[in-house]
Amino acid sequence: EGRRHGLGSEYLEGGTLYYTGSWEIDQKQGMGILFSLEGTAVYRGAFKGNQRHGSGQEFRPDGSLFYEGAWVENEKHGRGLLFSPEAHLVFDG
Repeated sequence: EGRRHGLGSEYLEGGTLYYTGSWEIDQKQGMGILFSLEGTAVYRGAFKGNQRHGSGQEFRPDGSLFYEGAWVENEKHGRGLLFSPEAHLVFDG
């Protein structure tokens, strides 16, 4: 009781949206989106125990895609793709 579970959002003081997505026993778990203080998406993908874990995308402050691939405990891990600010693939591995 009193724990976040299911779909929902987390806001910072002042009302800024920080996270929207799935919760399990008061932790980010499953698919979700993290936002910057400016309101742009920073990460969209899988979470496990409040950490980026699984498949996900990381975005630059301007909203352009920077990385798409695997994550383990908040770190890029294994295969991934890196993109230039102009959306050109610069690394695949």
